[in-house]
Amino acid sequence: MPRPRPLALACAFAALAAAWLTAQNPAPPKPLEVVRLSDNLHVLIDPEDNGNVAVYVTPEGVVLIDAKFERHVPQLLEAVSRITPLPVRYLLSTHHHDDHTGGNAALRARTGARILGHDSAARLMRDRNMPGPPEVTFDDRMSLHLGGRAIEAYHFGPAHTAGDAVYFLPAENAAHVGDLVELVGPYIDHKAGGSGTHFARTVEQVFTLNAATWIPGHGKPLTPGTAQLYLADLKTAVARAHTMRAQRVKKEDAMAQWNAEGLRYCCRTNIWKRSLPGLWDEMAR
Repeated sequence: MPRPRPLALACAFAALAAAWLTAQNPAPPKPLEVVRLSDNLHVLIDPEDNGNVAVYVTPEGVVLIDAKFERHVPQLLEAVSRITPLPVRYLLSTHHHDDHTGGNAALRARTGARILGHDSAARLMRDRNMPGPPEVTFDDRMSLHLGGRAIEAYHFGPAHTAGDAVYFLPAENAAHVGDLVELVGPYIDHKAGGSGTHFARTVEQVFTLNAATWIPGHGKPLTPGTAQLYLADLKTAVARAHTMRAQRVKKEDAMAQWNAEGLRYCCRTNIWKRSLPGLWDEMAR
């Protein structure tokens, strides 16, 4: 058996050391883009496409919608401080996924903000031992008032998860819809109670709010017109999945055989394709 050469061993140890140092000292998050929608409403977007954060300023303090990962909290709060000197009073979660709630516990520890979210999102976080689950929860609808401004919380049904919340800001005529609208997806988290067969119906309910601006969980704010195009593509994609299953395409083959022809606003990437085996099981029930 040939003996390892000293140079080869040295290179291997150097590579391991470099990997360990990288793991211990991860690169800092990239700078956040601050998108101003009005004097009182901004959206924090980062180039790594982690969850969007809405910053809503009232005379009595700030309401944040979503909190990205824990590593983003320092720069998130720094960005808020450049918008307003007022304290963060509430943090609203659109659903339980950690690219939206990973910063919950750290943000609460640094600001004392109360965390609000849907019943199912709170339960999913507790069941998974995720830090910072919502302490104030709602079922179908809830209103929050701060500084004379209202924030209306809605749950329209299962879609991305069982605990998707939509937050409507009447004074701004804007809604944060979380991952109900994801132009590179959407992803259906069936293990968290998500539903592909109900997804379009849930998104349709958002239109009843008549919001002029839709803030998605990822990417730039949208107009209702773009949201309508997304919804139309989503309906087409689900109907296409039903057809494939009727043609006896097995769920194991669904990803490879998926046809995204004609779909421009959703259901074209692997984010969507990863949902297909679960969608096959859902359609069989």
